Amino acid sequence: MIAPLGGGFGVWKVTDDGDVAPRWRIPVQQIVGGAPQNTGIALDPVHKEVFVANGPLNRVFTFYFPEMFD
Repeated sequence: MIAPLGGGFGVWKVTDDGDVAPRWRIPVQQIVGGAPQNTGIALDPVHKEVFVANGPLNRVFTFYFPEMFD
C-alpha cells in the first residue's frame, strides 16, 4: 500500500497490520520538487520498478526498487 505521508509517500506491505511505521519512504519533494498532491506513483512489480510522475513539472522518474517487491 502506498499513501501520502508528509512531503512524500509511505509504503507498507499488504500484510502489515495495525499502526505500524512505513517500511519505505519515497521523498517526493526531493525527487520532483513538488508536493505529493501533484504527484502520481505507479508500480511495475514484474520489473521491480517504481514510477513517480509530477504533472505540473511534466517529469517522470523511474526507480529500480527490488526490496519493495520481496
